[in-house]
Amino acid sequence: MRLRPELLRGILNYGLDRPSSVQQRGIPLLLKGQDVIAQAKAGKEKYATYCIPILQNMELQSIRTQALIITSTNETAGQIYRLILGLSTLMHHVECMLCISGGNIGDDVKKAQKRPHIIIGTPNRICDLVNLNAIDLSYLKMFIVDDAEHLLIQGFKEHAIELRKNFPKTTIVQTIIFSGSVNTEIMDLTTSLQMREPVRILVKKNEQNLNGVRHYYLYVAMERSDWKFEALADLLESIKNQTIIIYCNKESTMDSICYKLCERDLNAIALYGEVGSSQRDSILDKFKSGKNNILITTEVLIDIDLSVQLVIHFELPSKPEDYGKRITLVSASGSYQGVSISFVTSKVKDMSNLRAIESLYKIKMPEMPINLPEIL
Repeated sequence: MRLRPELLRGILNYGLDRPSSVQQRGIPLLLKGQDVIAQAKAGKEKYATYCIPILQNMELQSIRTQALIITSTNETAGQIYRLILGLSTLMHHVECMLCISGGNIGDDVKKAQKRPHIIIGTPNRICDLVNLNAIDLSYLKMFIVDDAEHLLIQGFKEHAIELRKNFPKTTIVQTIIFSGSVNTEIMDLTTSLQMREPVRILVKKNEQNLNGVRHYYLYVAMERSDWKFEALADLLESIKNQTIIIYCNKESTMDSICYKLCERDLNAIALYGEVGSSQRDSILDKFKSGKNNILITTEVLIDIDLSVQLVIHFELPSKPEDYGKRITLVSASGSYQGVSISFVTSKVKDMSNLRAIESLYKIKMPEMPINLPEIL
């Protein structure tokens, strides 16, 4: 790949010196202008797969919006925005706009009217600005739908059809979809977006990058119903001040353990899947700042730019592939030595789920070592 020298230096300075599997397959296609549907886990590796071609193909001398990136949450949009700024540090005159819910729409209108080269944001705010004639898509070259599976749950298909009406009438807009999974709904979206024979990049479930993650299990006998929580509390008491994510399968379980941990003066906070964007941002800000160093959630994938020391599966996922999605955070850099601990009880289902995870990802989980605080 022949990239702008200043972009290549930006990539290396950002630490992206080893292309991932999806980058190796995706970047050459995107540089050629091919429409693509790609399955990939969240994180900088995925975002860079389309950000690098955007910056490479940008006409910097043209004061027009040439690339539009839509994603499902404010924090993901913020990550992509910061990545583009980081990669383009040595490139002159790249104008980029972050367009998310919760901000002052009047300020966004003024920024959008300056025709930034790249706009990144969430669908509601972007559609609002398009309807206000603040965003001009008549010169758009690239349209990226990131985290498509979650966007569709949010009703994005209708937004997509509306946005498509504002695309250039005489030129082709390259359209790229990234999703954690590629299903019938995702394929239907390609029709709504009028994609041109899109190339599919599918990553096998066990290709998700778990390098650098150490996997353990913690066995808890279920002679008393509260033993599992007590085991969790004892573990957290021994590793205070670490950044920890605890996954549950049910919100009722999440509520219960969050309440009990707070009673013990452990700084836990719960994140619900249906929480509003402003409240979600507030919860994640508290987690990122360290005010609450323990985040409890039922969400399969939380996409935040933060190093996490420990992921605890208080309840194993029912789908083995969700195990890999859950620990995406600690494996995001590839070299970071994160730890994943799976709670296993005497229930037959727990042990069968554990073996299914080991088989899928070709790993072997030993029992959690006694000296865990020393190796974190």
